[in-house]
Amino acid sequence: MTPRDYTRKTHGPGEARIAAALGRPFMPWQAAAADLAGEVDPATGRLFYKLVVITVQRQAGKTIGNLAKGVYRSLMVPNSRIWYTAQTGLDARANFLEMARPAQQSPLAPIFDLKRASANTAMEFHNGSEFRAHPPTAGSLHGKQGDLNLVDESWEYTKAQGDALMSGISPAQTTRHRAPWLGAQTVILSTRGTADSEWLDGMIDKAREEPDACLIDFGVPDDEDPTDFATIARYHPAFGHTMGMEALHAARTQMTNEAEFVRGYANRATGSKDPLVSEAALDTATIPDAIPEGARFAVGAATSFDRSFSAVVVVAQITRDDNTVYVAEVVDSGPGVTWAANTVDAITRARRPIGVGVNPDGPSGRLADALTVAHAAPTPREWSTATDDMLARIAPKRGEGPPTLLLRHDDGMRRAWRGAVLRTVAEGGRQLSRKHSVGSIAEIEALLAALWIVTHPPDSEPEPMLVTMEG
Repeated sequence: MTPRDYTRKTHGPGEARIAAALGRPFMPWQAAAADLAGEVDPATGRLFYKLVVITVQRQAGKTIGNLAKGVYRSLMVPNSRIWYTAQTGLDARANFLEMARPAQQSPLAPIFDLKRASANTAMEFHNGSEFRAHPPTAGSLHGKQGDLNLVDESWEYTKAQGDALMSGISPAQTTRHRAPWLGAQTVILSTRGTADSEWLDGMIDKAREEPDACLIDFGVPDDEDPTDFATIARYHPAFGHTMGMEALHAARTQMTNEAEFVRGYANRATGSKDPLVSEAALDTATIPDAIPEGARFAVGAATSFDRSFSAVVVVAQITRDDNTVYVAEVVDSGPGVTWAANTVDAITRARRPIGVGVNPDGPSGRLADALTVAHAAPTPREWSTATDDMLARIAPKRGEGPPTLLLRHDDGMRRAWRGAVLRTVAEGGRQLSRKHSVGSIAEIEALLAALWIVTHPPDSEPEPMLVTMEG
């Protein structure tokens, strides 16, 4: 989080003074974020950043930051129009009234009137400025003007809701961008979301890429453990200020869902709110048994969306309780691509699978090109059929019997299932979404490719050989 130029004028100290007057002095991260978001372009005298996206952990002081920013802008320019919204209209109103309470109990109370009506929840300042709550809809801002729009808890918004909201904010700010004072700004503030938080993800990408936008992004890095309390404490900007280790442990005790704790306190995106396969179904499908010797099997390999991570999986056909079932086992997974191709080649030469499955299109294309053995994959149309077949086998509907796709336990495979989401393709088919899944789903894609091969064997197969993956 580095400003373009600390020598520029910034309105951050003004927000800090408001926070102090409200009896809630800024923590260092809040002051630094206000300094960056409040930078002024010396060429125009207006705010440099039109869009500010801030993602930060729970209990980090987001509420006072919103309040200080809204009050400061209201006082800085008479007749300003400041807007606040959250995930629903009811949430926006409740949050606004809770946010306004410190202002009512501060020395600033005489300079504004608090309106509590459901259709008129606002702080109306005596200089003509208004700081109002509104529902997160385009229509709520129709015909209005906006100098500052604060969008809270945006991880909850669907893409359609977020796009509709921005379609209301943009016209409201049009004339304010050209004003000779400060100009308009939109601040999106949230913890990271789930795999369903497409709109927030898109705004994060926008803030990262556009020159007149900035991203302030806290949280535990991807290469560190987001469940470790010491690690969370090291990256939580409020730790040592308004919260301590006892508070973290209490939060974890109160939150039975570990993924939600990680999302809230490590600020790491988690899987879908409605996972493709429930933890209970994965537990049912997970077995400790090794793949029997002599089983017919196929090998699958895949690479993650960003081409940084690969996985190799075998799927074997076995008889269990007089039924034909399939067992998937992760041979290996990790950073890189070349090693995966070498591993598939080695397995093929030594153990003669009935086939190798790799999708040559997309991220796994480089892996496919590196193979020296023959390989195949479903056609683009068949990927949807293969996906539905895989899901039906691993988590059959009630009354359809036990799962017919079983998994040997692997931490990476379990993480991939937690983060995996689907996308809709032509004619209503469903396929795994590499882009919108949380983290790599290479293990699942490799499983899918191998399962397709073993359930659609080539016309001629080599004689099966030993396929024990132990060691």
